[in-house]
Amino acid sequence: MILKQNSSTNIHRKYWQAALGLLSIVIMLLWQSESVFAQEADDVQPNQPLFLQAEKLIGNATPNGFVRELIGNVVLTQGAVTITCNRAVHYIEQNRADMFGNVVMKQGTVTMKAAQGTYDGFLRQISGSGGVMLLDRNSTLTAREGTYSAATKIARFYRTVNIENDSLIISCDTLEYHRATQNSYASGKAVAVSKVSSAYLQGDSLVNIPSRRYSRITSYRNNAQPMVSQIDTVDADKSDRAFQQSSQQSSQKKNASKSSAKKQAATSATVELPEKRLDTLCITGNLLEAFRSDSNEVYLATGNVQMTRRQLAGRADLGVYEKTFNRIRLLPSSTLEATGATATTTDTAKALPVGISSSKERPRLWLDSTQLRSDSLIVLLEEKRLERIDAYGNAFAASKNDTAHQDRIDQLSGENIIISIRRDTMRSVVAEGKAFNLYFGSSDNDDGTKQPDGAVRNAADTIKVLFAKGEIETIVWRGKVEGEYIPEHITRKQIQTLRLKGFAWMNDRPVLERGGLQKPKPAVAKQSNPNLLPTKKQVMKPTEASKLPPTKNANIR
Repeated sequence: MILKQNSSTNIHRKYWQAALGLLSIVIMLLWQSESVFAQEADDVQPNQPLFLQAEKLIGNATPNGFVRELIGNVVLTQGAVTITCNRAVHYIEQNRADMFGNVVMKQGTVTMKAAQGTYDGFLRQISGSGGVMLLDRNSTLTAREGTYSAATKIARFYRTVNIENDSLIISCDTLEYHRATQNSYASGKAVAVSKVSSAYLQGDSLVNIPSRRYSRITSYRNNAQPMVSQIDTVDADKSDRAFQQSSQQSSQKKNASKSSAKKQAATSATVELPEKRLDTLCITGNLLEAFRSDSNEVYLATGNVQMTRRQLAGRADLGVYEKTFNRIRLLPSSTLEATGATATTTDTAKALPVGISSSKERPRLWLDSTQLRSDSLIVLLEEKRLERIDAYGNAFAASKNDTAHQDRIDQLSGENIIISIRRDTMRSVVAEGKAFNLYFGSSDNDDGTKQPDGAVRNAADTIKVLFAKGEIETIVWRGKVEGEYIPEHITRKQIQTLRLKGFAWMNDRPVLERGGLQKPKPAVAKQSNPNLLPTKKQVMKPTEASKLPPTKNANIR
């Protein structure tokens, strides 16, 4: 029994010795990794001179002190900083060196390259020009000129700046990069492009925090609002394909005048038309934030939010674009307060520009000739196509379906309104809960034209409008149905007062277009041409919407 106790004691002792040994190794590794930057910062004493070596050295006495010129395989060192170049001029008393040709600076994990540069030994700062590049772990910066401080570990790049990391490519006029945190602070025509999607962020200034997968972009006062835009390629509709076929036939006619052999080839060949078109989603606000995770990509717009996408447009105090889930939400400013003011929403509220407040109006949406207002609006996409619009809380829809009589506006209201859409065409509109509708009728003349024919006003628990080929086919009223027909002679006299409760016609439909900066290219280590952005801007306008057919009571949920 004693032997068993001793054996057990030995086993426990060996276990704890092994655990303590492993813990010591982990602590040492952590200490070493955390002290890398500290070593780089502390290994240089104040006013420590520069040490240089080269294949050839020429010394000169000048009124400003003794100057040395070094030629061939020049190496400059100061503590953990090592710089190599083809030629250098060393100003000994100023503790400074001008460097020329293939300048490469290294400090720990960071490498900076430039065509030429200057190193200040007192400030421990290198300045580069003629095309500069900084490499640091998974981040790559390029610009025409820039500086890097070996003391503070902060880089400042200027003129046509690009920075690329695992998830983003950012371009701007000026950028400050903090090596310790890898945070970037961009200003001047800032554009951020997701590397995993076709989403663009653009504005005057941008903050990117890789550790939180978070970006924030704003614009200066009196400048255009920051914008997030998403370009999708979707199947073309019939009108798009007809246009493509017409273009192809025109092209074939032009080629018909060529040689008979080419003509035969052109007429016998089968050409597969690319049945695709571009959809551009644009969302603007006083403040834009991007949140990225492995499961979702979310863009939050706060304050005076505007949105456009083909025949769709909207306004709200708060806009949320959940890219992964293909969902857009337009919400009132009260949503921030109702969510409990989380850290994110609190930061968002604080980040709104001073003097700019939200409109505090209910979200509203335009779908071709239909307008919709409610407490909250949700736009759902399916395979990059508009599928459904949900309007929750005091929903109201109004449509101008009679182009010859613009004052006759069909109306629909309810607690909720839901619009179902398929291939850019309305399939059904449903108003739920205390539903009311006002519908202006028409009758056919002998010559095929239509003339006004009074109005119909109904109330029910649920009103459902079904469409066929873009035109109303059936209207269904369910539960406590009440209705009245208003003859044309009365309708004509009361046209301005035939309005349901809550009616309002809005004339502030937003019109947006994506900014002219093209997608930044990934950074490359070519010093002779560090300009990675196109010098010629191309303004891309949203695709012209193919309008939906006129519809009655086109309401949304």
